[in-house]
Parts: sequence; C-alpha cells; structure tokens
Amino acid sequence: MYVDICEAGQRFFWCVTEGWESYPLAHGICDTFEEAEEKMWALGTMLARGRQIEDQVTKARQLRKGFPHYRGGAMAKDAKRSVWMRDNTKPTGEYLYGESMCEDGERVVREYEIVKKTRTKVYIRDNSGRLIGLNRQELESKGEAHSRRKSITTFYTQPYEIRCADKIADEKRRNEEYQAEMQMKRNAVTDDDLAKVRQIFDERMTGDLAVDMAYKMKKCGIL
Repeated sequence: MYVDICEAGQRFFWCVTEGWESYPLAHGICDTFEEAEEKMWALGTMLARGRQIEDQVTKARQLRKGFPHYRGGAMAKDAKRSVWMRDNTKPTGEYLYGESMCEDGERVVREYEIVKKTRTKVYIRDNSGRLIGLNRQELESKGEAHSRRKSITTFYTQPYEIRCADKIADEKRRNEEYQAEMQMKRNAVTDDDLAKVRQIFDERMTGDLAVDMAYKMKKCGIL
C-alpha cells in the first residue's frame, strides 16, 4: 500500500493506492498540501489497520520525515489518471482503426473503441488499458492521426477495406487478369514443352515461371 500527493491545478490530489496504474483505495482533492497530507495519512492508517499492514504506513511516514522537502507526485499523478479514466470515460460504440506494419511487411489492423471526446482530443484505450489521446482536428480533417505513445501505429477513422476500396478493387482486377492470362498459357503448352524448358534451363524450374517460359519459346518457334 502506498500514499502520495501531487498538484492538481491550484489544489492537491492525494491518494492511498496498492500500486502503479491501479485505481486508488482512497483519494481526494484539497485546497492545501497540509490538508491533503492530513487526509491521506488518516485514510491510509485506517485502511492499513483494516488490512493489518500498519508497518507500511509507518515506513512511509519515516521516509517523508527523513526527506522533509520530498513531495513525490509520480504515483499520485498515475492514480489521478486512473480516477479520471474511470470517472470520465465510457464505451461509445465508435471505433478507430490502428494500422502498423510488421518486420515481414505484414499489415496489422486492430480496432480501438473511443471512450471520450473533448473539443481538442479523442481518447481510446490500447490493449494494455492505457489511455491514448489523439488530435481531434487532425482526425476529422485528415481521417488519420498519430500518437507519441504508439508511434509505429497510424489511427484511421475508417477501416482499411473502406478507406482503400479502390486500391483493393484494382489489385483484385489485376490479379484476376494475371490468373486468366496464366490459364491461357497453361492451355497452350504441353507437358513435353515444360520438360524441354527444364532440360534447357533448370530441372527445378516449375510452376508459372516454367509455363511462362515455355509459352514464350513456343510462340517464338523455339520449341
């Protein structure tokens, strides 16, 4: 169990928490640091006694007494984010689509639900539950945005199938044309033609490469 305080604008956020990135066991905001510290210790001591771990609060007190200028804040800021996320975010039924490329060139696409919108930001949660804020104006004007937290991922307002429908249709058309052309070539060559090609070039020459070579050689009168 941990205790900590951080600044919250002109006020002070205090918390009693079990660890990093966890919703605090108790928290609040006070006008002064002294008031925040008083409430933090009071609730921390009460919770520690209920959990029979008073020694942890004693150690925390000794730490702060030994370093009178210590103000901490990192864990309290983390707890404040957890409180904000729980109290201010909720499922919206709207999604963004994150795309990144693997080292082997494979495209990885994931859905991310929008959990909050403000005037300037659109917030989503990643797979680990962290909140990611994206520039709303950039998203709405360009249809895409980046985040420093996930720099290798581009977030889009539309899935790849819709955003790149023309490109996908063109690739499909070209593939169908290629397959039709190769089928025509397969019908035009015989097994003897393919055997001659392998004999001339390489016994391991097979598949479309062998068919294409046999077709060209036959068309030129070589076979």
